[in-house]
Order: sequence, then C-alpha cells, then structure tokens
Amino acid sequence: MGDSSGRHVLWDPKAAMEAKRRRRFERRVEECLALLRPRIGHLMENLVFEAADEPPADKELLGEYLGIPRSHRTDYTMVLPDRIVLYRKPMERAARSTSELKKEICRTIVHEIAHHLGMDEEDILRLLGPEYA
Repeated sequence: MGDSSGRHVLWDPKAAMEAKRRRRFERRVEECLALLRPRIGHLMENLVFEAADEPPADKELLGEYLGIPRSHRTDYTMVLPDRIVLYRKPMERAARSTSELKKEICRTIVHEIAHHLGMDEEDILRLLGPEYA
C-alpha cells in the first residue's frame, strides 16, 4: 500500500505470519479431505470447501454448511454449488496443539459433510468407520 509520499510497505511481519498460518490451515484441510475422499467422495456432489478467518460476527462457529442437503433435493440442476466454510481462527483458538487442530479440522469437516448428506453425525461415523470417531 502506498501513501501520499509514494512509500510502500514491502514487508509486514504480522501479515506474513497470518498468510503462513492460512496456508498451513488450508494444507491441513486438504490432508483431511484426501483421507475422506476414498470413503465418501462419491457421495459429495456439487459441493465446494472454503476457508475463512472468522465466522460472521453474530455466530460462534468452527464451520458451516450452506446449501440444500442431498436428502432434501428434488429438481437440483443448474444451481451454484453448496458450500462448506471452515473458520480458521476459532479452530486455532480451541486447539491446544497442532495434533488437536488437525483432529478438530477433520471433525468439523465430517460434521459439515453430514449436513450436506442429510445425515446426523452418528450416521456418517458409521459410514466412515471407527477410526474417524
């Protein structure tokens, strides 16, 4: 960003650290999705995953499913994809370690995929198997 003197910020350590944390979070999301795809990837249709720093101000969420569950769809053509949004900062605040953060990311993804499929968490965990509980 420039100012009236023509100077520009070339490096902001705080912004650089946030960007690194964002990339690391997105990699962990991708790792979890790679583990889930072989088991339930064929069930997820017209669905995208997004990462955001924080949920809307009026909500306390780790993740959010935005769409019409598959179990409630009738004529579902020519529509924008459903979305699962994962909120990075609340997950980072809730986790006490890197391994706990990885588990929370996967738990949240499984929870939101259950919404997408019109299932409750018990149903999707039965589908996935005990290692995902």
